[in-house]
Amino acid sequence: MARYNGNRRSVPTPTKELIVYMLAFLRPKKVARYLGLSTRTVFRVYALWASTGSVMRERLQDGRPRKLNGLDAAYLESCVARTPDIYLDELQDMLFEGRQVLVSIATIERTLCRRGWTRKTVS
Repeated sequence: MARYNGNRRSVPTPTKELIVYMLAFLRPKKVARYLGLSTRTVFRVYALWASTGSVMRERLQDGRPRKLNGLDAAYLESCVARTPDIYLDELQDMLFEGRQVLVSIATIERTLCRRGWTRKTVS
């Protein structure tokens, strides 16, 4: 039912929702005993639900937001698909002319790599 994560145990969302429902009828100690959780977990889930209206925390965004969104990346992909031998500085100019987005060549290269495009190799 619950997964272990280091010292902590991950409580599934349906169980957290059950905690909130059961607290309408039972005391926290009984809810904890019936579900096999600590009383502190029951209080924490209820406090989160009371303050946010949800039993799950919103995940924080990891790192900085990307400069190029999905439409910009799709525009770059279409430019590469249309002209496969295009240079990165030409892509930079086309991106600025077509989408009014000014980014570095390294950003364009990383974006294309993330989308599965690689450099051509000389044989």
